[in-house]
Amino acid sequence: SVQSEALIALANLSSNDHTSNQTRIVQAGAIKPILAAMRYHKTNASVQEYACSALWTLACDHAANKSHIVDEGGVALVLSAMSAHETSVDVQG
Repeated sequence: SVQSEALIALANLSSNDHTSNQTRIVQAGAIKPILAAMRYHKTNASVQEYACSALWTLACDHAANKSHIVDEGGVALVLSAMSAHETSVDVQG
């Protein structure tokens, strides 16, 4: 899906110690659309997997981004995704 591809792109752009990319992506407002995709596509394991991956790479070693994700309700959505897709190794991962 388009959502999955966009989430994969965000995760790739913010992975591997790309702190400046992590900062820019969050400053550009990416957290809200990621979380919106998680809310809208609750039953789609692929979207949940890639959204969790994008959030993880944005938060990795970046305290400010972690705070943004928590403040926007990201933790609850990740836990909800994990609960809804208990048998998906990729979502649990």
